[in-house]
Amino acid sequence: MNGRLSMQRARTVGDYINRLLVKIRPHALDLVDAFGYGDEHVRAAIATGAEKTRQDEARAYARAQRASGNAPVDEKVLLARAATSR
Repeated sequence: MNGRLSMQRARTVGDYINRLLVKIRPHALDLVDAFGYGDEHVRAAIATGAEKTRQDEARAYARAQRASGNAPVDEKVLLARAATSR
């Protein structure tokens, strides 16, 4: 959870959220209606899986860059190299 919770608490929070999602699932359409979302929001591009496809492509590109040796060097790596060369 981005360094804000211990790993044990993060697991607990994740499990708790999943249990809550199961409980509210039957009410999903009512919640959508309550917030005034229309079909244009529910059927937005991000809801179609287009964002997942874009992220998958970006991950594949970054993986290929690292494999070819053309990826930028991470700043932490540069700092570690500088520290060990002193």
